[in-house]
Amino acid sequence: MGWDLTKDATKADIVRELTKTRPGFHTLFHQVVGNTLWAIVRTTDNAEIVCYLLTHQKGYGWGYKSGMPESVHPYQYDCPLEFLDLAGETCAKWREAVRKYHRTLTIGQTFTLQGVDDPTISPVTLVEITSRKIVGRDKHGRRWRINRAQLDEEVKS
Repeated sequence: MGWDLTKDATKADIVRELTKTRPGFHTLFHQVVGNTLWAIVRTTDNAEIVCYLLTHQKGYGWGYKSGMPESVHPYQYDCPLEFLDLAGETCAKWREAVRKYHRTLTIGQTFTLQGVDDPTISPVTLVEITSRKIVGRDKHGRRWRINRAQLDEEVKS
């Protein structure tokens, strides 16, 4: 499952190619979030959410990684929330992670960090939230830039 790159293709060219109708495959809705293309695809059987990772190789063009349906739990969680209501559920754990990714964050909330077992780092209290970054402070006052997907459970005080 490598990358399929197209010489001189733009991002829009790749999106257009991936979302065009083919026999037994019809894209009902799609949205690009950063370098991820989310699509609701109707196959002969059902409608499902599919994730395509997009990439650009300087001097060559744009490309993509083959679509990953919800059922394989793609480790991308920025799927538009409204897509969850438009396709049948095939992976409850993935949908829970998508909802968690989209939750509203506020300064002062405290979270454990997914995959961090070091008690000197986790939990962190959010001290800065912008559209591009989240910064948390640990119990020693150190600041950490945090990926939204790292936020695990909120710690209630």
